[in-house]
Amino acid sequence: MFLNEMVEGQGRALNIVWQTGSLSDFKRAVTPFVIEASDSGQKIIYVHFSNEKMFENDERVAVRIIDLNHRFEAFTVDVNDLIEKESGNTLFIFDSLSELQTAWATDLMMENFFSVITPKVIAAGSRAFYPLIRGRHSLNSVEHIKSATTAFLELYSDFKELYLRPVWLEGGEKENIYEPYIFSREDMKFVTITDGVTESRFRKALDLELRKVRNRNLDS
Repeated sequence: MFLNEMVEGQGRALNIVWQTGSLSDFKRAVTPFVIEASDSGQKIIYVHFSNEKMFENDERVAVRIIDLNHRFEAFTVDVNDLIEKESGNTLFIFDSLSELQTAWATDLMMENFFSVITPKVIAAGSRAFYPLIRGRHSLNSVEHIKSATTAFLELYSDFKELYLRPVWLEGGEKENIYEPYIFSREDMKFVTITDGVTESRFRKALDLELRKVRNRNLDS
């Protein structure tokens, strides 16, 4: 399946942004890849800088706390130093990029941080997952993030099922790379949607998420 190849295969994307409606959906989505990475001997580093902690008491994941303050330069240097120190066969999992926008009160600083860090991850011979909260950022900012990453995935939920759709892949030329997936509880992984009923449910979940974003924007 192309998704597994993109995330875990030989030609895997090194920087993957997961745009999601909630961090709980993000954690649920990446957990199978964390297990697979751990089983294959990769080091997994959780870069924690927000008030909400996604990974704790998980022996597979080492937590590294970075102080998120209002100083862009100091924070970026601390993250860069961590990447260099833990370089190699390492998977970095970041707290939500949206927390940076909240701390620095601008999308631009978040974009600048991302543009600095992604090539550092590649240079270190590592890879990274970054959650991004849907509806919190301008369209221009999201497009900038897409242009600076290797892959950009969309997560959608209807409160029952979890769906995924790749929307950007650097050098994406393969057939069906943008097909949607559903998370299989039985197999604990995403599987390709192959029937019309599930496809219809995916479309409804997509519409539900977009309505939530519109309502949030109207309330703000």
